[in-house]
Amino acid sequence: MDNKLREKLSNLDWKSILVELYAYAHARKKYPALQHSMSPEDLVNEAVGKVLSGERKWDYERHPDIVIHLKSVIKSIGSHALASEKAIKGRDAELVREANGATAESQMEKIDTESYYKSLLDEVEAELQDDEELLLMFYAMKEGHLKDKELVAALDIEIVAVRNAKKRMRRKLTEVKQRLGTL
Repeated sequence: MDNKLREKLSNLDWKSILVELYAYAHARKKYPALQHSMSPEDLVNEAVGKVLSGERKWDYERHPDIVIHLKSVIKSIGSHALASEKAIKGRDAELVREANGATAESQMEKIDTESYYKSLLDEVEAELQDDEELLLMFYAMKEGHLKDKELVAALDIEIVAVRNAKKRMRRKLTEVKQRLGTL
């Protein structure tokens, strides 16, 4: 933010500006089409904060009235909040429709998928029993250590060893998948 803008902003009568903006935000809240969860005070505070931080730029030479600019920022924030809430409600409604329409067949597919992955993990674990390094890496990965750096820290081995072990593990996984007939 340039010094001239900073000076203009600091010389404004913020008390009267805020009163006008709060009245504007409260008036907008009366219309059903503009209903969203943000309070008028939150709208005003966010709009003023965005202008003061420079996130929403005020071109004081083209539009010298800061109140008009702040009202447009309030409209924008309110519209975005409303659109976001409608999108969320739409997704929630779709999820409810999907849940209500879930058939026994889709539930069976889910169970089949879960049992497949469980059997795959069991087979991989059995395959790795004779390779202690890979077995330890497998357990670490099951605990959520998926990145090379995380595995280095969890297993206390060099990064090169982690990468080589991952290659060996991929080969073992391919063998297990072929044996299960899923490749």
